Amino acid sequence: MFFDNYPEFITNDSRSNRGVSRVTSESLTNRHKVALPDNLIKDCSILDLGSCYGATGQWCLANGATHYTGVEIQHDMAQKSNEMLSNYWNNFEIIEKDIDTFLNENDKKYDVTVLFGVLYAYLDQHGLLKRVSEITNKIIVVDTLYPRKMVKSYDAIIEVLRKQHINSSKENTAYVGIGAAISPAALDIVMDVLGFVNREGLLYPESLVDLTVPDSYNTIVARGETPGDSKIYTQFPFRYISRFNKANSKFKVVSDVVKNDEMLSTTSTTMRKTPKILWNKHWVFDSSVADRYEQEVNNHIPDYDRVIDMCINCIDINFNKDVKVIDVGSAKGNTMDKLLSHGFSNVYGVETSKAMYSSSKHKDRVIMSETFPDGDWDVVLANWTLHFINEREQYLKDIYDNMSENGMLILSDKMAFTEDIESLYHNFKRSNGVTEDEITSKKQSLIGVLNTKSFMWYLNTMEKIGFRDIQIINANMMFNTLYARK
Repeated sequence: MFFDNYPEFITNDSRSNRGVSRVTSESLTNRHKVALPDNLIKDCSILDLGSCYGATGQWCLANGATHYTGVEIQHDMAQKSNEMLSNYWNNFEIIEKDIDTFLNENDKKYDVTVLFGVLYAYLDQHGLLKRVSEITNKIIVVDTLYPRKMVKSYDAIIEVLRKQHINSSKENTAYVGIGAAISPAALDIVMDVLGFVNREGLLYPESLVDLTVPDSYNTIVARGETPGDSKIYTQFPFRYISRFNKANSKFKVVSDVVKNDEMLSTTSTTMRKTPKILWNKHWVFDSSVADRYEQEVNNHIPDYDRVIDMCINCIDINFNKDVKVIDVGSAKGNTMDKLLSHGFSNVYGVETSKAMYSSSKHKDRVIMSETFPDGDWDVVLANWTLHFINEREQYLKDIYDNMSENGMLILSDKMAFTEDIESLYHNFKRSNGVTEDEITSKKQSLIGVLNTKSFMWYLNTMEKIGFRDIQIINANMMFNTLYARK
């Protein structure tokens, strides 16, 4: 663990004894590894707003950052972080000011700006992030709270909190006041307006090995605003991390549209044409998607038929015709239909969408379930499905636990990508006749619904669960197909 080498950043931190989001060497190391990997901060200047005891400064400077600036209003924290960092570095400064004052007076720009545990202390989160975006050259990293009343992953909400805590430098004490919690989908929209794009979905630190420490990023919790409040049981952990890269903004706040007089004409000669397909505000696998399913998969998924054929070939090479196969996210039953036509008889699907189940060619073989079905499955196909599942690691573990020994998993997902690769992908859609309006509308509708993770996340997570012989058997832009055995 990185912070095992610098224990003073733990022992001097007043948060090391709190009940929620407790600071330990493991929790600090895991958070920094995923939020600020060395390849993103090397040779960069770092601004840390709400820097507390300067642990982020120690991480960044040790991993090649050229300069670190921490901004901290609490005197004891600023003084102690300055003292500890001075033992190792001279290319840093700790500014003892509140964030608003600093941003009003600052005339510098920084490559990477970090906001860990800061955003929920502000009601005007757009205003704060706007000022931050104006002084950041490359990347903004945010660690903040899920709204307590968030129900779905795609809910774009900001919840005003009557009693929000900010820890003080005195052990087990906190400041309490009005705050706000912004959902991941809402944060993505706000940041896109400001010219910063989330290309990776949510970032999940490795689960804590020390089970005596509450894991704020991976464990679902019941939360009240203060001790004694009634608890709300959520579907989400306590906190989340998102990273945003500077890019061209595709969205505008309507007040700016009005101010700039960018009015749409109501005349038929200049009105924008209605797109061929009207998308839902948020992507849902409903009857309208089921009705146009073949068009969807062929126009938006590269190598759709090739991957299904490859799955059948892999099964044919390794198993007999009575092999027990399940297709995760079986949709209208295309894959099951091909397997049955090739002589495989023990074929099933699992679905969560009633519309897809109703449209399936093989309803009698489909299991309706939000979780992976119990069984002793020889082959699991999970093509273009897991990227819709938030608790992806748990779902992969459930797959592994319900596979036969030496069973085979083939998994295809849309994985984390760069802006260049996204441009290639959009060209692929255009070549299939997808319009610009359809491309933009679908991208918006998938925010907070389809969350990509990196190839390395899949590799590391699958290896940790116990999968072996993990290989890429098909790759096209950001869509990768993985083969693995139990």
